[in-house]
Amino acid sequence: YLGATLQAEMLDLENYARLDTFNQLMEQTIDLAKARRENNPQDVWALFFEGSAYLYRSFMDSKRKKMWGAYRNAVKGAGRLEEAIRRDSTFYDAYLGVGSYKYWKSSKAGALTWLPFLADDRELGIEMVETAIDRGQFVKLVGRDQLAWILIDRGEMARALELARDNHRRYPESRFFLWTLAEIYYRSEQWDAALPRYRELLEAVQVLPENNHYNEINCLLHLAEIHFQRGEFEQAEARALDLLALRPEEIVWKRTDRKRERARELIDMCRREKAGERLVQ
Repeated sequence: YLGATLQAEMLDLENYARLDTFNQLMEQTIDLAKARRENNPQDVWALFFEGSAYLYRSFMDSKRKKMWGAYRNAVKGAGRLEEAIRRDSTFYDAYLGVGSYKYWKSSKAGALTWLPFLADDRELGIEMVETAIDRGQFVKLVGRDQLAWILIDRGEMARALELARDNHRRYPESRFFLWTLAEIYYRSEQWDAALPRYRELLEAVQVLPENNHYNEINCLLHLAEIHFQRGEFEQAEARALDLLALRPEEIVWKRTDRKRERARELIDMCRREKAGERLVQ
């Protein structure tokens, strides 16, 4: 649980300075779970903790573009959870990790799922995630957020929005749920609804003592895009200029290179639009 909390903190801040500590905690979890299984091979909770630790490691690997490590840890994690389900089919908390793995594995494989060794498990994955939400003990909330992202991936924005709104209503102080809600409004081009959510997120991340500017850059770019879509070219240019004025550390600078490139494109687009407006006038 300490490792999971640390992961949540790193993801919230987009700051991975404590990654070594996280990896140590995950390794300790795996070692302890294996020791418990040696004493009691039928211990499904030991399988759950071991599998979850591998999946946590997989997610962090994917965030850092270490795709082979992400795949290897995901296979191990899902395998442990599937073993727990085979031993106890009513161990519904384990369904979330397996279902998420099955969905995203198939989704990322895309057109390759016609190959005989790459089954399309997206529907089964969704069913398992929904089972975890409905019948699990500890994964209901995170399961709802995971399902929302799956539905975003499928383009089912109305249902994703329903889940995200409910999570945000229950925990309005959670930035995790606000990010999900804002993303749904943005991707479904509900600009009037997306704008205040990204403003709220921007204000929240700017005052964080640990602000490394990554999330600030993300918010500013979304706001610039939203203003541009609303025809508010002065505001769009201003937010893009705010983004370019930030000077994060080198590691964040490299991660946000494409965002700065897009901000410069938006500035040029805004200036052309404003020049056209002046010509019309």
